[in-house]
Amino acid sequence: MSLLRQDRLIVERPASFRSALWNIRYRAEAYDDAGRLQATVSERRGPVLLAPVRLTDLTGCTPYRLRVHLPDGVEVLRMQTWFSLYRPTLRVQLPGGAPLGTVRLRKTFSRRLLLHAADGSELCALHEVMSLSVAPIVQRDGRKKRRYTFQLGPAADDVTRPLAIGAALAFDVVSGRGTDL
Repeated sequence: MSLLRQDRLIVERPASFRSALWNIRYRAEAYDDAGRLQATVSERRGPVLLAPVRLTDLTGCTPYRLRVHLPDGVEVLRMQTWFSLYRPTLRVQLPGGAPLGTVRLRKTFSRRLLLHAADGSELCALHEVMSLSVAPIVQRDGRKKRRYTFQLGPAADDVTRPLAIGAALAFDVVSGRGTDL
């Protein structure tokens, strides 16, 4: 089953003591219910000048350029954020550069992730199409991981589904946490 057709994704990020102190690159892995690897998320290039900033609490404000690859190496999505102290915006696009839309964090009265179409029109809030559950630190292959489980609901259509999956794969980035635990 294709990554963009999954109804449930388990996203894991490194959560060891060492990665909490020295992790400056965003990495994540997505699995299905059976534990099969569906995709890996990594940065396109390392943050050379931003490395000192990524070691602070401002890591969620720094720019990220992420690629999503299937296990066979095929690139499926590209995601990008810019420097933002107030409202991180995740731009989701196809590998060729065609924009799919954006995911924006709104911090007005409550922290909500909003999905926007490529033309800028607001589609819905992320919690309307996807639910999230956070597990405690787990171990996979002898390494400690932070685990998020995302369940897409029936309201997810062909427009909101890739945006919601992009938000799930880069959840710590779009929620303003960055590479922090």
